[in-house]
Amino acid sequence: MQTSALDVHPVDPSRLESTPNLFQSPLWARFKSKTGDRVKTFGLGSNRRAMLVQLRGAAAHPLAYVPAGPDVEVPTEDHGFFLEELSVQLRKHLPESCPAVRYDLPWVSPYDPVDPPVSAQAAEIRMNFGTSYHNIHKAPTDSLAPDTVEIDLSPSEHELLAAMRPKTRYNIRLSQRHGVDVETCTANHLSEWHALYTDTAHRKGFRAHEKSYFEKLFSTARSGGPSVHFYLARHRSITLGGIIVVHTRDVATYLYGASAVHGRSVMAPYALQWHAMRAAKAAGCTLYDAFGIPPSADRGHPMYGLYRFKTGFGGSVVHRRGAWDFVYNSEAYAVICAGESASSGYYS
Repeated sequence: MQTSALDVHPVDPSRLESTPNLFQSPLWARFKSKTGDRVKTFGLGSNRRAMLVQLRGAAAHPLAYVPAGPDVEVPTEDHGFFLEELSVQLRKHLPESCPAVRYDLPWVSPYDPVDPPVSAQAAEIRMNFGTSYHNIHKAPTDSLAPDTVEIDLSPSEHELLAAMRPKTRYNIRLSQRHGVDVETCTANHLSEWHALYTDTAHRKGFRAHEKSYFEKLFSTARSGGPSVHFYLARHRSITLGGIIVVHTRDVATYLYGASAVHGRSVMAPYALQWHAMRAAKAAGCTLYDAFGIPPSADRGHPMYGLYRFKTGFGGSVVHRRGAWDFVYNSEAYAVICAGESASSGYYS
């Protein structure tokens, strides 16, 4: 069943206000504009949410990127139809040199990442089944991790603790017995945190952002909308870790974190996450998104420790479809793919 015709048209970024989706929010639009992306906002019909599009990469062939979008409900069997029609309609509003539009889809995957019933190639064939152009391809890498842990904050704090793994609950209490102090901080503490963050990036093998990137995030948040919360954990005046969490309406998203090599026995990361969950609940958030885990509990995965840590706080593991591309220019797109294929992604 094909979707009805879309009316894709430029709109004011204020139309993004209706979504709790951080990556489709006015904050993200303003923030990404400051970090070098060209940002456009489009309405998707009279009764649909607006959609944020970032133009990334070289000016000669900018890739159109839709983070965690389109943020609309579409039946699984219509995903390919909808993306094709949206991409065709979007084409007239993008630079002529744009080789493709990439959607980091918020839609739940129909496949089990542990034991997928089809190959990646077969999944691509299914996505294109019945479309006119058969031009939707799985992106070489996902910009946003498609797998995450979502924790319902509606229960009481006692119930939240009871739903955690015993080891996680024990480590939270251990951090309290050791006297780990979690402080709510401001951008003035970014230098202290960024040193830990850079060291963490080197240890874990991901690309670290410059301190100015985070300064722009904090300065953007001052203009209203979603709020940015910054916490540092200290033990005997020594900083052992810190996290950045964004509240977007009723959703709290754990966005960035850093931890020290020393002082691990006092369990500061557990204190930080529990503090952030409690603060989000007190602020009226009903969902805590731990944002990013490996696709399964594979002990051989280099990020298995992250999977165990985040899933230990309870909640539900969510698997989304990841990034998919609709290609306008095959030759220019092939160049982009060649560069991206060199990296398998942080969580993959």
